Amino acid sequence: MSCKILTMKMKTKINLCDRLTRLTLTSLSLVVGFLLLPSKSARAEGDVYIDMDCHHVPNSVIENLSEPPWFDYKRIFYSRKFTANGQPYWFYAATHTDGAAMFCISQPNFIQSRRISLSEISSQFIEGIEQNSNLSPIFIVQVRQGQNTGVPFVDYRLDLSNPERPLISFVREGCCIYF
Repeated sequence: MSCKILTMKMKTKINLCDRLTRLTLTSLSLVVGFLLLPSKSARAEGDVYIDMDCHHVPNSVIENLSEPPWFDYKRIFYSRKFTANGQPYWFYAATHTDGAAMFCISQPNFIQSRRISLSEISSQFIEGIEQNSNLSPIFIVQVRQGQNTGVPFVDYRLDLSNPERPLISFVREGCCIYF
């Protein structure tokens, strides 16, 4: 291969072979780096997973999976403590593979875990969740009306004052969520 020297307008000389060599080495190092990645499923340190029934899946199970965990297990993206009827509870949400959410409630340490099945928020795309105040059983859940940018949203008030019978009410709707 013959190397040519290119002279640009500002009298800068660029050795084409040198540039080609750098590009090739950079590409090669990226490929080798990718091939050396561990074959175990990737998960961020501290991720917590649950099954479809909202039961906690220990890290030892996740680490020994041959398939990525998101096929059978859901990663929790939101969790807060709250108090209802003088008892402590956990409220948490996890994502399905398509990005839609499932909501759960349990006593601390995932005791008596169960899904919250409310059509307004279950299996919807969630933009955000806010607890009314520390340990409050009231949450505002913002639902995106689709996966794309520029979609309208609806805010709902989720009342977990009676954990056996969650209540949901419409707060407002608006346009639009851009990301």
